[in-house]
Amino acid sequence: MAVLTIRGLSETTLDALRGEADHQGRSVNRHLVSVLDEHAAVTRRAAQLGRQRRRLDALRMRVAPGQATTDSASLLWSERGGR
Repeated sequence: MAVLTIRGLSETTLDALRGEADHQGRSVNRHLVSVLDEHAAVTRRAAQLGRQRRRLDALRMRVAPGQATTDSASLLWSERGGR
């Protein structure tokens, strides 16, 4: 497990974090770990969605160049190699 030291937090920010942690019934450290884990998960999902969007756009261009929308069946047919 990695160790992270955070310096330079304002008292206002630290008080807010303490309040959130207390409300959640956990330590400030555990609360920050949870917040950072959640942020990392959101970032990973956004990156994955971006990759999927680019893949879908490329597939649309192969199946129906110049069309804004396509039939989903033809997209699936093409994606699966005509199987």
